[in-house]
Amino acid sequence: MRRIIQERGLLLPQYVNGPSLVYVVQGSQSRSQSQRDQYQKVQQIREGYVVGLPTGVPKWVYNNGLYPLVLVTVVDTNNRANQQDRNARRSEYERGERGQSQRPSEQQYGSENVFSGLDERLLAEVFNVNTDLARKLSGEEDYRGIIVRLYGGLEVLNPQQSPEGEQHTGSSGSGRYNGVEETFCTLRLQHNVNDPSQAGVFNPRAGRVTNVNSNNLPVLTRLQLSVQKGVHYRGIGQVQMVDDNGNTVFDGWFRRVKFLTAPQNYGVVKRASAAGLEWVSFKTNDNARTSQLAGQVSVIRAMPVDVVANSYQVSMEEARRLKENRLEVTMLSPWSRSRYSITQGSD
Repeated sequence: MRRIIQERGLLLPQYVNGPSLVYVVQGSQSRSQSQRDQYQKVQQIREGYVVGLPTGVPKWVYNNGLYPLVLVTVVDTNNRANQQDRNARRSEYERGERGQSQRPSEQQYGSENVFSGLDERLLAEVFNVNTDLARKLSGEEDYRGIIVRLYGGLEVLNPQQSPEGEQHTGSSGSGRYNGVEETFCTLRLQHNVNDPSQAGVFNPRAGRVTNVNSNNLPVLTRLQLSVQKGVHYRGIGQVQMVDDNGNTVFDGWFRRVKFLTAPQNYGVVKRASAAGLEWVSFKTNDNARTSQLAGQVSVIRAMPVDVVANSYQVSMEEARRLKENRLEVTMLSPWSRSRYSITQGSD
């Protein structure tokens, strides 16, 4: 799902039937404070943040920044936490979409307010309010979309942040996993994937790759999801993908807002244009493994020269070139004015 939340826009509270990862493509939130509603967990997000949300955890997003907030959300309906079919279902607390037109791809989401089917007198008794308020709770005659504009703004109590923008969580304030089962209120749910110091692979001539997995964001152990981001500078790039039988299944150019699904054990090559390329991979494993097909830690380099030569019917010298001509890892520097990143489909 891709959502654009304009200034003072509120994505109404909702939850889905599977664990999800939210990537902030664009935008940021400014500081705001309130002394009310202190029993909450509020996260501030900005461009490059990855936020992990367990199944059924209600979320809302308010953009108090000056520019549109663009979010991409991936929901893993194959996770065992989902006890239904493979369709993503979104339930909301605030309103229904009765009378709203939907694209066919969105019709699978259960968009009605969860209170809309309950008798208003029963709701009034449950919440100990009058029936007029209960009727509003059920979203009667409320035909707004899932994102609404708050002209008066929104005041919430935000947690303390460090100068780098990361929130302090847990009793120690370090935000690190302590090996003990943590409560949801103290879990660290976000990680800045745009921070160059967090990159696992860096090549000054090619770019960097940053992995967000259960090692640096422990909540992903519960979600069984992870994220990888590669930066070849911003721009477009060519992507080729082959299946486990060696058949080409995709060969095209990638621009912003394009999505591609790469099943396990499929090989993928990403080549940036002269303007560069940024990409984000969502993976359905909390510590996904990737096999490099070229470079210093590749499967080719790990094989004996004789094995490579006989496998591909090449000379010993050609086999050595295949093994040793690329000594970089993951991010390969330009060759013939190209930048390459060659991997095999991960878990």
